[in-house]
Amino acid sequence: MKKYILILLTAGILFSCNETESDPQPDPIPEVMEMTIDIDHRINDSAIDWINTTYTLGAGTKVNITRLAYILSNFYLIKVNGDSVHLDDQYALIDPKRGLWSVKLTDIPMANYSGYGFSLGLNSDVNHADPNQWDVNHPLSPVNNALHWNWTAGYIFIAVEGRIADNGGSYVFHLAGDRNRVDYNFPLNFEKKEAALNAQMRFDYEEIFENPNLFDMETDGKSAHTEDGPVATALIQNLAKAFTVESVE
Repeated sequence: MKKYILILLTAGILFSCNETESDPQPDPIPEVMEMTIDIDHRINDSAIDWINTTYTLGAGTKVNITRLAYILSNFYLIKVNGDSVHLDDQYALIDPKRGLWSVKLTDIPMANYSGYGFSLGLNSDVNHADPNQWDVNHPLSPVNNALHWNWTAGYIFIAVEGRIADNGGSYVFHLAGDRNRVDYNFPLNFEKKEAALNAQMRFDYEEIFENPNLFDMETDGKSAHTEDGPVATALIQNLAKAFTVESVE
């Protein structure tokens, strides 16, 4: 009887050990150190139609939008303890008519954050560096972005172009120059865990011509190709309110 009991105990121990050894251990969740920013470009709360829709701006000017393109840089995140995570050498070309409305950032560590930000435009050293250093598919390649003024050795930070519906004329605002870089900070609490982050933003086109400066193309001008002057100054000031954050998760 004792022999049978011993055999049963031994078998139970072996079975228990084999069961333990064969239990699969869950793989650790891989950390994806990325953040995607999707920007929805709208006017008067509607998606922009780049073909033939006529829109009315705040001053009453009726326009057809043909181009909106800009460069983003100087991305950063702010941790809740106040430390900054600067994402150096990461740039984005935004050109929604070409389907370029998303930014993919890398090297985003897990942490609790209280906000993030970026610049529309470039720092002076990058702005005046040799543009031919970039691969043709890079956001800063003039071949890719068509946003470089060769004759001034600098980039157009944002191009705003279209037609004036009432008279068939055109408007062309190319805003550039070191002084006209626009810096944005978006305070918002969010947590970066193992998964990638996604931010949903919107760009309101009408803000370029309405807030805080109500801009009338008939009296204020239909073009800008310089760093200074009242037209460039008014539109750069208005761009400060063009972006809003809808969510980060």
